[in-house]
Amino acid sequence: MKTKILFQGSYALLKVNLDPGEEIKAEPGAMVAMTEAIKMEVKKSGGGLFKSLKAKFLGGESFFNTYFKAQEQSGHLFLAPKSPGSIAELTLDGSKGFILEKGAFLAATPDVNLDVKFQGLAKGFLNKEGFFLIKVEGTGNLFLNCFGGLEKINLASGEKFIVDNGHLVAFSSDTDYKITKAGGWLSSIFSGEGIVLEFSGPGEVYIQSRNPGEFGRWLLPFIPIPTPSGGSGGSRFGFAKNNTWGSGEENSSYDMEDSFDDSFDDE
Repeated sequence: MKTKILFQGSYALLKVNLDPGEEIKAEPGAMVAMTEAIKMEVKKSGGGLFKSLKAKFLGGESFFNTYFKAQEQSGHLFLAPKSPGSIAELTLDGSKGFILEKGAFLAATPDVNLDVKFQGLAKGFLNKEGFFLIKVEGTGNLFLNCFGGLEKINLASGEKFIVDNGHLVAFSSDTDYKITKAGGWLSSIFSGEGIVLEFSGPGEVYIQSRNPGEFGRWLLPFIPIPTPSGGSGGSRFGFAKNNTWGSGEENSSYDMEDSFDDSFDDE
């Protein structure tokens, strides 16, 4: 098996070359394209019903994984994550595993196993990821995806490193961590930096350059507001007041320049 990450950055794509008999498993919906030599099969994640149920309902990962296997001839396929961002390849030798945030798993070789890890009641109440995280163990190659760019932090023994909840992608299972406030209560409230994770080395921590939750909150004011008739009543900032998404009408264009001209005329 040979892999190559294409277009590394905002819109990364994973190319996987498989010899006859080789296979790779991926998150459902990750397949972009493949040659006819590749056979696709959907299987329960983790190989068993109980582990699949745990991964789905406790860890937030899909109940199924999609397996791609080359038949009599070699073939290749392309895989892509759901969110725009980079892809990272991690090699597991069996000596340690990794803990992933929900949605960070893209693909892995067959001997890499996904399970769930209970992080305790106290951490679960404070952590946005909930009481359970995804635990990855075994041997082989693991491919992670993130929102934005990806950075690996190597921690020396005793070294501490603080990460905002929404920017965490993964960390090695031998890394200690605790959940705490970014500062005092007033600082946390007014700075926008609330609960953070404090890691202690040795270990590896992977962070992403963008926070999906913060991006969603930034995007919310620009989303058209549905009306009872099925059209759009405009966005929360008024930028889409003439948009008729979902109404079946063709008048979906909006002249931003005219909008600003009208606003100045009103004055």
